[in-house]
Amino acid sequence: MSEDERLETAELFEVLSSDRRRALIYFLRSRGGDADLRELAAEIAAWEQDIDPAAVSDDDKKRVYISLYQSHLPKLEEHQIVTYDSDTKQVSSTEQVDHVMGLFTHPTTRWDRFYLAVSALGFVVFGLHLFGVIAVPVVPFTIVLLCTLLGLSIVHYYQYRLMMKTVLSEFSYRSER
Repeated sequence: MSEDERLETAELFEVLSSDRRRALIYFLRSRGGDADLRELAAEIAAWEQDIDPAAVSDDDKKRVYISLYQSHLPKLEEHQIVTYDSDTKQVSSTEQVDHVMGLFTHPTTRWDRFYLAVSALGFVVFGLHLFGVIAVPVVPFTIVLLCTLLGLSIVHYYQYRLMMKTVLSEFSYRSER
């Protein structure tokens, strides 16, 4: 996507000025980029009321559904952030969503480097052991290496979850007036 096709910053902030549009983008992205409009309406209604989606009344789901269908989806489609198939009621994100989310998320940890370093260390030690340069007890070393990779994966997972909660809170800066 060329720079000319990207949303201008002012336009983008105008499009994202609605809590529901920001929530729709968040929930859509958390589902892998595709979701049924009815499910999105239920999730957004639950989020707005801070309750479980199963507890949302049909009237509240309908109210949010109509708002999404009549107002928010057309705005997001107009700016090529999502596509909506009215026959299947499916909402899908476009490549533009990555650009939008990139403005709100700034990864600070390069996890690929941690995984590469641990893997490279494992291969080097294994190679040195294989050629008789060093004597390493294979089973304990393997356990330590796997535990290190597991630990990195757990930290990475929780940092990602924390980041996504932060993104949602940035999307939900509703005033309490």
